[in-house]
Amino acid sequence: MNNLCYAIIGAACFLDQSSEALVDPDAAIAALEEMAAALQAATLPEKAAFITTCQSEAIRLRAAGALQSSTFVAELPSTMGFPRCRDHPRHVFRGRLQR
Repeated sequence: MNNLCYAIIGAACFLDQSSEALVDPDAAIAALEEMAAALQAATLPEKAAFITTCQSEAIRLRAAGALQSSTFVAELPSTMGFPRCRDHPRHVFRGRLQR
């Protein structure tokens, strides 16, 4: 399960933080929104695994000095609309929707 979570995290980071020259912004937003919709159908254990993996990866990224990526990953469960995370400030796909 963790490997799947890391794959989702990696793809989300790539789509969110890539330059417009590398990834079309509208296509990136559409892909991120599709990922969020698919994750909404995850089971509670799958969502818990995703949240735990995001927390672990955010800590690792912060220790490595990748603060922007760390923040994005820490907020990813909330961004994807997981109910358990809704009490945290809602994050918008940082590199794509905040222009």
